[in-house]
Amino acid sequence: MSAVRPSEDIDFDSEVPLLIVGAGAAGLCAALAAHEAGIEPVLVERDAVPSGSTALSAGLIPAAGTRFQRQQGVTDSAKLFADDIARKAHGEADAKLVRVAAEGPLRLDAAYDPDVLRHIWALKLSDEEAEIVGNPAALGVREVLVTHGVRGSTVYVDGRAEGVGAWSVEADPTGAGDAFSVAYVAARADGFPPVAAARRATAVVADVLAAA
Repeated sequence: MSAVRPSEDIDFDSEVPLLIVGAGAAGLCAALAAHEAGIEPVLVERDAVPSGSTALSAGLIPAAGTRFQRQQGVTDSAKLFADDIARKAHGEADAKLVRVAAEGPLRLDAAYDPDVLRHIWALKLSDEEAEIVGNPAALGVREVLVTHGVRGSTVYVDGRAEGVGAWSVEADPTGAGDAFSVAYVAARADGFPPVAAARRATAVVADVLAAA
């Protein structure tokens, strides 16, 4: 994990209110949001044409060995998937990026620096991630949300924890965590307090899954 360090002792030749690195979809949206908030950002891009990784996205998440494949009698595995990627890339893809270094339960990276968490305003964790990172109330993050699937979520603010209920929806939950995060941030931006924002995010996820 990269660390964010203060820059009080560093002098720069020029200063801007907001510097956005990368003119992909996220960078462009951030620039538009800043402009609407009255901030004139500077957006820098390495490539000649703004596009970013979003331009390469097919709008899907490939996976191997899923229950949907098994239901259709399709035999697949992580190894077959990795071999397929390597073959289509004509062997040019970095093997370390194509194949994971290890398989199994989650564990913290050796370079994990817990001090970086103090720069984060809100953090969403799954049950499994929370078990690895440690006590959510002691992470030093202002708002921590731990999602429990159909059991709802727990919101940690100022050392206090409050549960938010949910309801079961018969649908593939892929993307539910991302939808929850986006909806929560949007609700907080609209002025909702943390717990109310979590309830709103839960309702949004239910609507998204029901419509899938």
